[in-house]
Amino acid sequence: MMNVIGAGLPRTGTTSLKAALERLGFGPCHHMREMGAHPEQAQRWQQTLDGPTDWTGVLRGYRTAVDWPSAGQGWEPLCDFLGVAVPDEAYPRLNDRQSALTCLREPR
Repeated sequence: MMNVIGAGLPRTGTTSLKAALERLGFGPCHHMREMGAHPEQAQRWQQTLDGPTDWTGVLRGYRTAVDWPSAGQGWEPLCDFLGVAVPDEAYPRLNDRQSALTCLREPR
């Protein structure tokens, strides 16, 4: 059963978050590194691109998930996991140069 989905995209501390979740007893945690260690997962993830997805099947064997590809799937897996409706607004993809520059310029 999935307990946590970390919605952070790559290069946002997801490796540290994975390690912390596993040390706190919320492992195993799916991270992009799992794809290299378990290439057989590619077929499971391919189905996420092809239409409606059985997220329980895709994340089978993991209690938590961070990084790509789980965080790159938009609102659907997160909302499905939480049992809430998908918002009408676009999924916030803020891991880009312009968003980082805007954040650095904003007063604290």
